[in-house]
Amino acid sequence: NRSRIGGAYMRRASDETDDWNRTIAVDGQVGLGEAVSISSFLARTETPGLGGQDHAFNIQGGYTTRSFNGTLSFREIGADFNPELGFLPRSGYRYGQIFGMTYIRPENFLGLREIRPHTSYFEYRDIDSDFVQSARWHVDTHFEWQDGMEFHPGFNWVKEGIQTSYEIHPGVFVPAGNYDGWEAQWVFYTDESARLSFNGGLTAGHFLSGSRVNPYGTVIFRPSPSFSASVRVDHNDVDLDLGPDVPDTFKENVLGLRLSYFLTPSISIQSLTQYADRADIWSTNVRFSWLDDAGSGLFVVFNQANGFDTLSRDTPLNRSFVIKYSVWVGRRYGSGGLPRQPTV
Repeated sequence: NRSRIGGAYMRRASDETDDWNRTIAVDGQVGLGEAVSISSFLARTETPGLGGQDHAFNIQGGYTTRSFNGTLSFREIGADFNPELGFLPRSGYRYGQIFGMTYIRPENFLGLREIRPHTSYFEYRDIDSDFVQSARWHVDTHFEWQDGMEFHPGFNWVKEGIQTSYEIHPGVFVPAGNYDGWEAQWVFYTDESARLSFNGGLTAGHFLSGSRVNPYGTVIFRPSPSFSASVRVDHNDVDLDLGPDVPDTFKENVLGLRLSYFLTPSISIQSLTQYADRADIWSTNVRFSWLDDAGSGLFVVFNQANGFDTLSRDTPLNRSFVIKYSVWVGRRYGSGGLPRQPTV
């Protein structure tokens, strides 16, 4: 019951000559005993004008028990892999990761429910040159109390390989090169089931050629099970070392307000409004959803973004209105394996 196999086929075409794209993929998982699992996928795309490195594959092994969780994974995405009916954040790389976490459950020690020391390492390399694009070694311990409060005092060794100079801030260019160093990454949660809760943290230390201090936090107010509101503040203070005559110090902030109201457990209205002072942009997302018990149903979504100097204009930077309806077709099963009627 922990093994599966699946496949996918997607095709996009138009009336234009040689304007089409095709993606074929298979994936699967094998469970060995109660603790070991091995999963993998293999995919290929076909696009006119692109060829050669049009493949993608991943393999991951995991070992999970009550006291330990570990994974080892490898992924390769070709430079010409082009799934146009999907989303691909980056291509042309090889990625490897190793992760291990132990679970300690003390009895009558400072009110702690669980302690989770762990470490992980990942690395991205250019598929052609083997250049290290980014890497991180993470060392952390999660302390969780009986009421749900958590504290994570973590530390990271981070490396960024910049192959081409780029503009990180108006008038501030990061030159090509390799940058590595240590940073602290501390996270804190209070009981998120309470009427008033807080989560936030601090990332501070090495950043490219200099340093960064990044405090952030969210205050959540939940007066009833049907309504919640949260305010988030994210601040970055960056100081780079780019030379005596280069402006290399800058600050930026992102402010966010999130509102959620559930008319019923299946019907909800949610919104997120954000302001980013670096780009000087306001953005709003409003979503209405009406779901059935399988997660399918109706979604109505409105998005809009405005530059600060365009708030009074008729034309925003972008605006979209999306209606989506999904439905299960065929036999569905409830608890006990009894078939349900198909959703209409």
